[in-house]
Amino acid sequence: MKLSLKSLFSATALAAMLLTGIGIGVETAEAQIQRPRKFSLGVYGGFGADLGTANFLELPTAPIFTPRTGGSNEPAAYAGATNIGTWSAGIVMEYLITEQLSVGLRGAYSVQNSNLLTRSNYRVGRSDGSFDNATSEFTLDANVQSVAIEPMVGYNIVAGLNVHLGARVNITVGSAYTQKETLTAPADGGFFTTGGRIRNERTGALPNVSSLTVAPMAGLSYNINLTDRLILTPEAFFAYGIMPLVSDLPQNTVWTASSARVGVSVKYKF
Repeated sequence: MKLSLKSLFSATALAAMLLTGIGIGVETAEAQIQRPRKFSLGVYGGFGADLGTANFLELPTAPIFTPRTGGSNEPAAYAGATNIGTWSAGIVMEYLITEQLSVGLRGAYSVQNSNLLTRSNYRVGRSDGSFDNATSEFTLDANVQSVAIEPMVGYNIVAGLNVHLGARVNITVGSAYTQKETLTAPADGGFFTTGGRIRNERTGALPNVSSLTVAPMAGLSYNINLTDRLILTPEAFFAYGIMPLVSDLPQNTVWTASSARVGVSVKYKF
């Protein structure tokens, strides 16, 4: 049986149409399969509180308790304090390794505050030869501006809810402090050395501020899918301060600051 050129051409055309149709069908099926979006990028911001821990008497290079009299006139060491209203803001990146496990990296600018206070009670003499009880209040207010890098891992506990573990690496970019001694009693008194109610007042950059500190960090977050690509995430983190804010404190004394932060991030999945 002989095959004409016309029949051969028709068969070839039909085969080509069938193959093209199969190809279109495969491409359409692949397009319908939603590829997982593992990488997300966004911004975040948060407010919170700094929880200071301290037990030192004064900054070695900026004395405030002068003249030192010792004995019962010696004030107690500074103690820690909580400062509410600190903030941070930055960018956040996240990559899904599995459906439950993720790794993330954050970069932020933050300001950390520390306000310390102690008092001293003592006896003072008056110009008429009498004596009175006096109280001095010593304050040290400091803030440290930092660029922070926060590597972390996250684990999805239940749908949307994640637990995070990581570290906060603070790179100091600026600092400031103010300290002074204020006579709070008697109301009509004044320091012999200054004639006023304030002495040993100093301001400026915080002496010997640590250029880098590291704090372990843990937190919780909850992902809310606004669209298939856009995620809104309320979150809460706590960083535990383990390194001193200044590098020249006397031995066996500490000045550290932990931070608690709540905020929100907005991420876009790629």
